[in-house]
Amino acid sequence: MSDFKPAPPPCHSETGYSFEDGLRLARSGAYAAGRGSSKLAGWGNRAFSPFEELSGDLPLLVSRAQSGYRNNHWLSRVIDIKVTQEIGTGIVPHPATGNTELDIALSELWLDFVDYSDYSKVSNM
Repeated sequence: MSDFKPAPPPCHSETGYSFEDGLRLARSGAYAAGRGSSKLAGWGNRAFSPFEELSGDLPLLVSRAQSGYRNNHWLSRVIDIKVTQEIGTGIVPHPATGNTELDIALSELWLDFVDYSDYSKVSNM
């Protein structure tokens, strides 16, 4: 057993605010995050979406990601595992259109596609 005891919440003597000060600030809506200070002088809202933030450097980011995948076996293994967990392996369609002839034709088309798309036989299709 540990003798760990959590610290008590700070009292007004430690923060400099009394209970009445806290009520007054809460009622006025002047929370600390909404007030200006020298600490927050350089911090403002971003007017851009994540896509707009990346769009200028996107070619460089894609190039670095591809290079990392090709040249770092740890990174490529992590990405392969992540893709396998997200998408899965051995994707095999089972047509169920209600028309037996159409189902057989779609299965044959799938096998033709697999032979064409997985030429190295690396994927489990």
